[in-house]
Amino acid sequence: MPELISPTTRLRDSWLASRDEWGRGTHQDGSGLHSDDDVDTLAGFTVFVERLCRQSDMSIPLERVLVTCDDGNVASARTIEKAGGVLEDVRDTELGHTRRYWITL
Repeated sequence: MPELISPTTRLRDSWLASRDEWGRGTHQDGSGLHSDDDVDTLAGFTVFVERLCRQSDMSIPLERVLVTCDDGNVASARTIEKAGGVLEDVRDTELGHTRRYWITL
């Protein structure tokens, strides 16, 4: 059965193979990968993994988070609003019209 684990550099080869199946430079929602991340070198991949681990560290206070959804995705918008999301605006992005919400932690 699949198991979710924390990001680790020991899975770099597997992660790169997965990324290559999507295609280099392809946006992967939820991956945490930024366009300027260097994941092809061990040093760059280590920096990427460390950032992901810091972001998930509950001991580090996150004053608020930005949550987005497609402007036409009513179900997601309602879910975000029920979680305390406050609409900042709707912007045209590379993904289309995007609703931007802030949630105070």
